[in-house]
Amino acid sequence: MLLFGLAAAGEIQLDQTRFTVQEKSTFRWVYTVGEEGFGLGDELILEDPVFHGMRWSKWGEVTPYPELCTPGSTGQTASYGYLSAQVLRDGEALDGVEVSAARSNCDDATRSCDGSIHTRAETSVYLETDVDLLAGDELHLVVGDIDGCETVCEEAGEPDCSHCAHCGFEMPDRSFFEIPLTAEECLDGACTDLDSQLIRVESEDTRGGVQITADQEQLVGQAFPLKVALLDPYGNAHEQARDTLEVLAEGLEGSAPPAMHTLSEADGGWYDFELTLDQPGVYRVQVDVGGTVYASHPIEVFEAWPTYRTWWGDVHTHHGFTHVDEDGFARDVNHDYARDVVGLDVVAESVKAAGLEIDEDALWEELVDNCSAYTVDESYLVLLAFEWIGNVAAAEYGTETNGHHNVYYDSCDGPYGTHDTDVIDSVDAKHGLWTWLDEVQAKSGVRAVTVPHAMRFTGSYFETDRPDLQKLAEIYSEWGDNSIVSGNPKGSVQEMFQRGVRTGFIAATDNHDGWLGNPYALGNGPGGLGAWLAPSLTRADVFDAMKARRTYATTGHRPILRFDVVDGSAEAMQGTEIVAQAPEVRFSYHGTDTITSVRAMGMSIGSEGALSEVAAWTPSSADAEGTAALSWDRSDYVVWLEVEQQDGQKAWSSPVFLTADCERMNQGAVDPNGVCGPVDTDEPDSSTPDTGSPDSGQHDTPLADTGGPGRRSCGGCAGAAPVAAWWWLPMLALVRRR
Repeated sequence: MLLFGLAAAGEIQLDQTRFTVQEKSTFRWVYTVGEEGFGLGDELILEDPVFHGMRWSKWGEVTPYPELCTPGSTGQTASYGYLSAQVLRDGEALDGVEVSAARSNCDDATRSCDGSIHTRAETSVYLETDVDLLAGDELHLVVGDIDGCETVCEEAGEPDCSHCAHCGFEMPDRSFFEIPLTAEECLDGACTDLDSQLIRVESEDTRGGVQITADQEQLVGQAFPLKVALLDPYGNAHEQARDTLEVLAEGLEGSAPPAMHTLSEADGGWYDFELTLDQPGVYRVQVDVGGTVYASHPIEVFEAWPTYRTWWGDVHTHHGFTHVDEDGFARDVNHDYARDVVGLDVVAESVKAAGLEIDEDALWEELVDNCSAYTVDESYLVLLAFEWIGNVAAAEYGTETNGHHNVYYDSCDGPYGTHDTDVIDSVDAKHGLWTWLDEVQAKSGVRAVTVPHAMRFTGSYFETDRPDLQKLAEIYSEWGDNSIVSGNPKGSVQEMFQRGVRTGFIAATDNHDGWLGNPYALGNGPGGLGAWLAPSLTRADVFDAMKARRTYATTGHRPILRFDVVDGSAEAMQGTEIVAQAPEVRFSYHGTDTITSVRAMGMSIGSEGALSEVAAWTPSSADAEGTAALSWDRSDYVVWLEVEQQDGQKAWSSPVFLTADCERMNQGAVDPNGVCGPVDTDEPDSSTPDTGSPDSGQHDTPLADTGGPGRRSCGGCAGAAPVAAWWWLPMLALVRRR
């Protein structure tokens, strides 16, 4: 029984406001007629909520046709629930009065509905009978009406009404503190907004896993936060958890004493401990959670900060939600989740370029504001990004797609890209995305990098090499692995290198549920994460890491991965292009499970050569290191590391590029052994920008950051000091395995 009082004016209420993720729910939206009455020709309009460019039909759609009801889905498609309406007076259905609930995206003639998530939709409630309702009468919109479906089915004499069991409305698989259901009443042709009703979608009260995170590098004796987050099976913070968390002493001898905390409602499913480790080495901190022991990813402790630290992030997620909190501040739940629950450092919501999303211009402005508002140097970095989809132009022109490309800016002031083919109809040539970005930099000074993704699955374009913009490729996401394709290299990084394009590797979730870095995001496979190797967590340093290809990629875990090529006294870290003589590959890996294989993968660049395994190791622990000489024919060559764990998790270093061609120094290759003779101080042509070095030589950094255009390291030249070993050497000296 609904307990609603009479209203002096038209008002709305809900009979239920708290729901659980993914459940097929039934609830009533109730409009109480006011003093002005409600009659034939009057209308109530309810808008579908919008989640950063998409409406919530991504999860659940409603239909006035009960035969369309479908079972709940945990994939990328929504299920349908039944929508009905009725009029009540004094708690009883009003005889002889017909009321309809129509959907703007449904067609009565075909009894079908369009579930497109990038199109607005609304429900209209109106009378079919010429009658005037009185103040206090109630119009009930039943969302997810299972009983109503059964009634309609039985009255129609249908032999099977089992589909009605699926007629509930499917709630999101993301938990949300509040979602406003907005509506308006239109009486005598004049429309007035009604008060929004707020619903809350809570996490499933089941533990799906525990994630323990901290910054990957720490200093001896310096306190740092260790985050323990309990997640439900969909990756939401397990808000209902009341477990006791205890940091265990095992492996932490001489450090701060263990800590304990019991989760409360205020914690929301996660808690930050303060921990101190006073001996250098690699640690995996263990935490007892309600009687079950879990371990963190590897954390390396140093006497002094290494040249580069590892920053983890997800820079490819779509949609989210912003609500206004009790203090009146707009809160983007994407960032609350990424920062507070899963402990990410670098994030970006890569909204689709203009032409696809709902309220896209306003959304872009919101993302621009959030880029600076949520960024805190050395704590949390938000990149401004958009995704340009070549399929849009390809469909218009009937041509092969240029694929999907994310664009990342080095500031929070970059302009919003577009799918308008009068502005951008390709990535190449005068009328293309790259040309447009050239103009952006020329006019505003804002720099960009472009990252193709899901190339094997959604299209690719490797015909032209723009090394100033093509810095990284997304080797892994929910779409799957873009690295190796047996017998068909189309769209893979194998084809990319065959075409002569030199990029580093990054990974991301590419989830469309709005949770940045959700470890349980699932498409064709689980989502990935990217790692940035940068001196500090600032916009300039992280963007320089992208420009220098100092990144690596994983299927979602957070190992420590070091990979370089050693040539004499020189070491070229991942991302670097080096003029080589007698190269050897070298790696060190600290994983989150037992390592089953480590493979150095290599191939010639710019030829139809196949990708091959050039060295391999089969460790039987979570920690490994190794070296191997390369059999190299002095052609332009690329080599990278691929690591697989017993739990199925994989990781890829960014490549090191080898060349014997001194002309490649004009493209950013470094020559630490002085193979190419005297240093050339001439500035290169602007059309041949660097391929592995930052844009300035202001940092005192090792080889990977030297030798950009117009300069090069000459560690092997007469009279020059030897090239300093990079962070590898202190790591090997301090490592302590457990």
